[in-house]
Amino acid sequence: MGTTIAPWMLFFEQASVVDKGLTIHDIPGGQADTAIGSLSMGVIADAPIQRPIRVHPVHAANHQK
Repeated sequence: MGTTIAPWMLFFEQASVVDKGLTIHDIPGGQADTAIGSLSMGVIADAPIQRPIRVHPVHAANHQK
């Protein structure tokens, strides 16, 4: 939705892992957290696009001459 991965984000994420003292056993939880956050953000970002389409649908029949 117009977002890119910036290099500083990778450093920020790694710093967070180090600050929390996470180990290899914490990787599945982090992956789940990332997946849930990504899906949630996709739904939230898509809502403003989908809502007008559902509220005011455009039909080809309405635009025929």
